[in-house]
Amino acid sequence: MENRRHAIDRRKLDRAALALAAPTNGALLPQEADGQATLHAVDWAFGFGLGLLWKPTSNDRVGVNFHSQIDHSVDDAKATFLIPSNLVPLFGGAFTNTTAAAKLNTPWFVTGSWWHTVDERLSFGVDTTYTHWSSFDQLVLTYKNPAQAQFNAPSYFNYKNSWSAEIGADYKLDNQWTLRAGVGFDKTPTVDSTRDPRVPDGDRKALAFGVGYKMSEQLRFDAGYYHLWVDDGNINVTAATFDHLAGKTKNDDNTFAFSVQYRF
Repeated sequence: MENRRHAIDRRKLDRAALALAAPTNGALLPQEADGQATLHAVDWAFGFGLGLLWKPTSNDRVGVNFHSQIDHSVDDAKATFLIPSNLVPLFGGAFTNTTAAAKLNTPWFVTGSWWHTVDERLSFGVDTTYTHWSSFDQLVLTYKNPAQAQFNAPSYFNYKNSWSAEIGADYKLDNQWTLRAGVGFDKTPTVDSTRDPRVPDGDRKALAFGVGYKMSEQLRFDAGYYHLWVDDGNINVTAATFDHLAGKTKNDDNTFAFSVQYRF
């Protein structure tokens, strides 16, 4: 996968003035002394799924699947920070290793699909999914370190509900070889006003090819290639540390897959 991201990092004027006044040797200038933050959390949560399969004819299959929203709540996430030593005094005890609490959810989604067998060689299908991403509007991290309270501002996502659709087909050359191909479109839930480098997403268009070889009733091989085009995205956000990031993202993806299946 190739990710090409170009961004311009600009600090506020008051930060620049602070850098000149404090003995940091310009460490607050863009990217001269970057820090790192890591958050590790483990949580168990439960949801449910419902599915329905209908065969209106001997050549058609129609399916519907629903997956519920799952709510997560974490009280003891481990937060670790790596801050340049000459910047530590400027934060007044903030950004030291601590624990944090957070709540978030993964949205519900529903999928509908139809598969049609034309004859003994050719079959094709359509699949579409609707995802309720608007339920994921913000992420609030509450750090247990009191000195970090001023940096507990929520991360706003304001995701929009999205949908995706795919069309694919199989063609059997003979009893051993099968060719596959498909195209797809996936509408991004992200919006320009809240997009950040953590999820530099955009609308996606996909093209896939594949081949299968059935060596015997027990053994088969499958290989595939998948290319993804992602629309360019705009980034214009201010972090909890009051740093401003503006720029654009460029993404695309190439995936190769190979599998072996053996039936006992």
